[in-house]
Amino acid sequence: GHGCPLQAVQMSVTGSGRELVSVAMGNCLRFNEILAHARAASEAHPDVDTIFEIGGQDAKFISLLKGIPVDYAMNDGCSAGTGSFLEEAASSDLTHPVEQIGVSALQADAPLAFGERCAAFINSEIRTALQGGEDPKNILAGLVYSIVKNYLSRVVGTRHIGHTVLLQGGVALNLAVAPAVALL
Repeated sequence: GHGCPLQAVQMSVTGSGRELVSVAMGNCLRFNEILAHARAASEAHPDVDTIFEIGGQDAKFISLLKGIPVDYAMNDGCSAGTGSFLEEAASSDLTHPVEQIGVSALQADAPLAFGERCAAFINSEIRTALQGGEDPKNILAGLVYSIVKNYLSRVVGTRHIGHTVLLQGGVALNLAVAPAVALL
């Protein structure tokens, strides 16, 4: 404010806009999201050796050795293992607030089994379940399990899961996802 221009010393940006920001800042050094996730996870928990990252649009698996990524995988474009699918299914067919999905799912007494299916098939099964009078909590819990099953099957596959797993990404804010990961 008083005639003294601010100077950026360091900047951190993640996501799909990181290249654009780098160009705008004079082609400064940038790192890909795998390295960014690894660095953040290792800073938070130095003994982490596995990262499960489930975001709104994609999902990643990262295996670490002393904080360095040694293996990684990303989803194959299937939305059924991401947060956007869960959010769309809850808000459209179930008219359920996104921030309440986890709370409601944890209250389910008989989660539906959607399995590892594509989003279109699961959406059809949701409508059928609602028409049949199924408790929305059981549907939501089934959706949470379905996301985790899709993630484990399509992203992790046969890769080695270590001893200290860190769940990252926006889907980790859903209170029912971590227990679902632990149970599967």
